[in-house]
Formats: sequence, structure tokens, C-alpha cells
Amino acid sequence: LNFLSGQTLSAVRTKSRDFVRKLLHRKQKFLLPGASLVHAQTIALMEGLEAEVEVIKALTFPSWDQIANSSKHEDFNFIFSSHQYIRSFMFKQYHDLPQDGLLNHITTKKSTIRPLFF
Repeated sequence: LNFLSGQTLSAVRTKSRDFVRKLLHRKQKFLLPGASLVHAQTIALMEGLEAEVEVIKALTFPSWDQIANSSKHEDFNFIFSSHQYIRSFMFKQYHDLPQDGLLNHITTKKSTIRPLFF
């Protein structure tokens, strides 16, 4: 919720980094894709797309590409696609936009748009 509540990116980065580190250390994979997504997006917004993947105490954080392929869950894929659009528009790199884009996903599911809580 820090991401939504308007806290600084550095606060969000610290909290998401600590959470991802705990998940990696405990080998808990259930929440790892979403937490890693927030962490990676925060790093990109702070340092740019070329920022290095973090390694803390021999735990390597997932890269953006690893996060993209980490979950087959439909809700996560929708959230990841939304974050991909944010990155593409903010950094003006449109070659990474998915072929079956966000609007296609929404229209094929014929469901209402829910707010993103990541």
C-alpha cells in the first residue's frame, strides 16, 4: 500500500526489498512475483531501466524478464501487463509492449477494470 499511499519511492524500495529478501530466504514462492514486480518497478523509476539486479547476502533478486515469466496466474499477468505499459510510456520504449495488450485482455474477458493494488 505504500506505493499507492504516496510514500517516497525510496521507502517503497526499502520495504519491498526487505519483503522480497524474506521470501527468497524462506523459499516462499507464492507472493514472490508480485513483490518482485513492485521492487523492480521502483528501481526502474528511481535508477532507470538499466539498473542492475540486486544481490543481497547471496540472494539474487529476480530480473524483469524472470518476473514476466514467473507466474501463469491470470490476475498477475494483468498486473504485470499494466506495469509494462507504465514502463513503456515513461521510458518511451514501445518495443516491449505485449502483442495481446491490456485493452485486448480487458475486452476478451468482458469484465470491469479493477484498481491495481501493486
